Amino acid sequence: MTWLRIITVLVFVIVFLLWAGQNLENTVDINNFDGETVANAPLWIVVLVSAAFGIFFMGILGIVQEFRDKSKIKKLNHLIDKQQEELASLRNLPISDEIGEVEIEEEESTGIKNSEAQE
Repeated sequence: MTWLRIITVLVFVIVFLLWAGQNLENTVDINNFDGETVANAPLWIVVLVSAAFGIFFMGILGIVQEFRDKSKIKKLNHLIDKQQEELASLRNLPISDEIGEVEIEEEESTGIKNSEAQE
């Protein structure tokens, strides 16, 4: 996966350098909100700065999302641990006590003991 990222970045850098080399003479006017011309900059610098700002802000958003995801994973792992403890405690309950309680409840409801019912 690391090689794929490196190759992708290199391809984009090469394409950008080729494009910038062809547009060295092209310039653009940068205007502020009042409509005044602030600078007459080369096109490739404007594109490079815009891309850098985009990458920077997306990186910040990615980091924030990563922290949110890690927090959610931590909460879910804690919930899983609690549920596994509960499951383990339920598995360790003695079975004989439960069967005895069921027999007592049947005797009380029917009035017949299991030993009499089998005869």
